Amino acid sequence: MFHRGWEEDEYTSEREASALNNLRREAEVIGYTTVNAGYDLKKIAFYDNCDLHIGYRVHAQIYFLRMRKPSFLLWEDGRG
Repeated sequence: MFHRGWEEDEYTSEREASALNNLRREAEVIGYTTVNAGYDLKKIAFYDNCDLHIGYRVHAQIYFLRMRKPSFLLWEDGRG
């Protein structure tokens, strides 16, 4: 799940977009489903079908905790 997507935009540099696309492609090669939830929070409903969250997005953790599912919030910056 890419909360901010994997495309270059005003918040994502060309270099970061390239790295995100590489990560996305590698995840798909080994069988993972990737979701671009950039600019559309309705897409995080994808989490309804997941059993565990590991990541640094606080909104994802809140979503999982609301469903009483385990979530491990990784430290990325001071927001978490």
